[in-house]
Amino acid sequence: FLFLLHLRDPAVQQINSLDYLVHHFYPHDKEASEVAAWLLQDGGQSVTLLLDGYDELPPNLRQNSFIANLLQHKVIPACAVIISSRPHASGHLRDNITNQVEIIGFSKQDQQHFIQQSLQHQPHKISELNRYLEQHPAISNLCFIPINMTILLFLYKDKEKRPLPTSSTGLYNLFICLTICRHLAKSGTTLDEEIKDLNRLPQPYCTIINQLSKFAFEALGNNQLVFTLSELKKKCQTL
Repeated sequence: FLFLLHLRDPAVQQINSLDYLVHHFYPHDKEASEVAAWLLQDGGQSVTLLLDGYDELPPNLRQNSFIANLLQHKVIPACAVIISSRPHASGHLRDNITNQVEIIGFSKQDQQHFIQQSLQHQPHKISELNRYLEQHPAISNLCFIPINMTILLFLYKDKEKRPLPTSSTGLYNLFICLTICRHLAKSGTTLDEEIKDLNRLPQPYCTIINQLSKFAFEALGNNQLVFTLSELKKKCQTL
């Protein structure tokens, strides 16, 4: 048996027994309870659990929950467990891990391959972007993280309208401004002037971004890197 559990899913977070787990995957199977009983008797020798996104599991459930008991092999001790997680949340698991694989991001060769794939048949643009990265090491050093490399290429394809940033703050600032502009264009909203600076956003967008920024900053201070839509709506009344 192979069970893939997306730990960000509230339905998965509510699982509190092996019987519930089996029914989650086989809701219409009348023999699900018998299967769960057999797995308990078997000790889980035939079970592999794929727990995706351990960092997205609420901190209290990492300590005291059915999921936590599965990880500690208290439910089916002979099962195999594979966990994916960002490093900040998984440090306390290391004593119980048999093997660990760390994804460290793009190497220089990976960056070049990604650029070439994104700018196929445009050698002059590839050369131009590489010169830009050589001239701005602060940006280049960010690009070992794939999402940052993706953001940079997204901005590069729009560089005729806006110059490329020279700092990490500028990179994210421009990306958010461009994302807001595209969202407003799709929704049919017109602005008197183009958004180029988050400090000069028109209302009501200024209030929304300020509320989101405050919430994100406070969550970071509490080591909370993932939050739900309901939490966003509670903290940011203008959403």
